[in-house]
Amino acid sequence: MPVKWALYPPAWKLFAASIKTTRAQGRCECTGECGLHQPNPQPRRCIETHRAPARWFRGRVTLTVAHLCKCIPLCLNPDHVKALCQRCHLRVDRYNHARKRLLTQRALHWTPALWKWHPKAGFARKRGKGGRGEGSVTQSPSEASTTAVDHIM
Repeated sequence: MPVKWALYPPAWKLFAASIKTTRAQGRCECTGECGLHQPNPQPRRCIETHRAPARWFRGRVTLTVAHLCKCIPLCLNPDHVKALCQRCHLRVDRYNHARKRLLTQRALHWTPALWKWHPKAGFARKRGKGGRGEGSVTQSPSEASTTAVDHIM
């Protein structure tokens, strides 16, 4: 996945290197944010180390710096970031990745003829024929006879 460097502060690479080497000392800092390292009875830290063969997946470990805050634009606050192995980083960001994937799919496959704007319901998917009724869920009976092209914004 390509990195959009325009979203990061100018000193990001230097900041990330200092977090990975100085604070994390080359080891993943995850203590359960990814959902894998459950406390027993205290928080356990991930055992993966930078550039070593991975213990829990194939390949070598690469430490990355993950934002745990929702700052826009991204900040350089050391309290808002953690150095994570790629496994933990992807698990921490999984909901954000799923949201972006959904938005991308909607943008690529959105068909204007299949959607109708309704002030109360927002976008409502039109129902097709075949036993489920005709027209949109939000259409009145008088609108049901018109075509979908008439409803394009």
